[in-house]
Amino acid sequence: MAWEFLRPILTPNALATVQARPMLLAYFLAGLGGMISIICLAFYISFETGKAYRKPKTDAKGGAPARGPPPATGFKGFVGRVRGVMRV
Repeated sequence: MAWEFLRPILTPNALATVQARPMLLAYFLAGLGGMISIICLAFYISFETGKAYRKPKTDAKGGAPARGPPPATGFKGFVGRVRGVMRV
């Protein structure tokens, strides 16, 4: 018989059903594979989109988050702020 390898995991009634209608086993395996692939795709999407919400790295001292250069002061800082506000 072709389905004897399933004897340890199936009841005699289930084994007789698989032997009579082998397409049921194929449908089951295809459905199981489809669900696993959808779960893997959902996990991958959540992993990739979660990268944008990670915490910023801290500096070498371990206290403050690592930042860019300090903001400009004086006239250059004023012009930068005005230009930023005026951009629409």
